Amino acid sequence: MARFHIGAVLDRVPGPRYFESLSHVELTLSGIPRAATIQKIRANVPEGATLAIQVPPSVVRGERGALRHEDPNIFTSLITALKTFRADRAVLVTGVELSPGPRDREALTLFVERLRKAEAPPLVWQAGGPWDAEDALAFATSIGIQAAIDPLEPPPGPRSQVYARVRAIGVRSRLGDGLLAQIAENLLTLGAEESFVAIEAGDATKRCRRLIELLQGAVADASAPDDGEDEEPDEADDSDEE
Repeated sequence: MARFHIGAVLDRVPGPRYFESLSHVELTLSGIPRAATIQKIRANVPEGATLAIQVPPSVVRGERGALRHEDPNIFTSLITALKTFRADRAVLVTGVELSPGPRDREALTLFVERLRKAEAPPLVWQAGGPWDAEDALAFATSIGIQAAIDPLEPPPGPRSQVYARVRAIGVRSRLGDGLLAQIAENLLTLGAEESFVAIEAGDATKRCRRLIELLQGAVADASAPDDGEDEEPDEADDSDEE
């Protein structure tokens, strides 16, 4: 049975009421917190809920360019923090600072290798800026990381696991039932065994709860009996059938 972990992108850990209906949270960080702060945050995430940690902008934007720093301890501190958080995923969101050029591709590859060697949580990458979605997906696959998908775009093909991110901006700013229903349909079309969904919006918690309702409704409709629609028509009344 498919598992869905749906939650908001937040800058602080939510309270108990949040986790009564939502099972995932993606936290943004302004910097790398101290161990004691991380432990307090982690203590507020209940057993069974999933936690994703976004790589801080201070790590993404290095003095020498994207993911390039004079001080390698920055990466060591990040990895230690991710492991202390016991994060289910690390999320790397990049914009114009990371280009598709060979120098930045190499920087991302080295970053991924650092995380992998340290047995850090799996990395999800959402490429922005100059990256083409298909190119980003192909490169992410080539270096062994998961590319975040846009759940409002046509599904990229069946897969066993998905991390979907949607940001409420522009024409998507309201994320009403129409868009949420499209997200639900696309997620079900993908047929992943496990799907993480992170929504970034002013009313993200509300939107997440509504998405869960729409998913549950779609699943129930798909599994409901067809009420005999495929039965042969009654011969005595077949003049009314198409």
